[in-house]
Amino acid sequence: MKLYKYIDFKNSYWSEPLIKKELYFSNVCELRQPNDPEEFNHKWDSKSYFFNNQANQLKETYQSIFSDARILCLSKLHSKTLWDEFCSSNNGICYEFKYEESQKIKDLTACSVSYSDNKECNYPDYLIKSIEDTNIKNLLEKNIELSKTDLVVIYNWLTTKDAQNLAVNHIYYLVFTKLKCFIKENEYRFIHTVNPIDNNTPLLINSRFSFKQLGLTINRIYTSNYNKVKEVCNESQLKISIPSFITCDEN
Repeated sequence: MKLYKYIDFKNSYWSEPLIKKELYFSNVCELRQPNDPEEFNHKWDSKSYFFNNQANQLKETYQSIFSDARILCLSKLHSKTLWDEFCSSNNGICYEFKYEESQKIKDLTACSVSYSDNKECNYPDYLIKSIEDTNIKNLLEKNIELSKTDLVVIYNWLTTKDAQNLAVNHIYYLVFTKLKCFIKENEYRFIHTVNPIDNNTPLLINSRFSFKQLGLTINRIYTSNYNKVKEVCNESQLKISIPSFITCDEN
């Protein structure tokens, strides 16, 4: 599979993939600015007694996993539309990668983004719909005060792997689902949780993964400024070209 990364020349890290053979993973706050500002706005509105009165610990756990997540956004398309969107005045670089999923490290989750008419950003609603334990589901749905016994049952369930996995799954859902108005981007994303639930040692260093860890190799480079790219490129066999649909800038 071919994947593409667009970087505007105004971003100082544009040459890092060439020089260091690695790609930067953004946190959620960084992605909100250039992209859909509502994309990662998880909500907690609920009629449930538990979520309105007893869910502080759950919110802290969810927010911790959410804040620690790091995401890489690539596209499956090379097009003028994406040049216009991600490289101001078409002044930038587009890396074309060959992607081999079998070579990707297991600590990363990666797949194509799905485009939908709507997104379930409300975590209480998502959680209740996803729970298989009918007793827990019924307790969380109640809008009246719960007994101490019921609360203990919920708190015990929240410490289980199933409960923790649902939090991660919702974050993955937010990452890999976008509204249909963004379908032209045809994204393929990678996500890594910096502090995994299993307490594995994080492999992410300075928010970056190497090409080898990602299963990527550079096929070729498209750019608006051939000379600028050639100055930092030490690979004589790497093809560098200027797309026909953008204005050439040799300075």
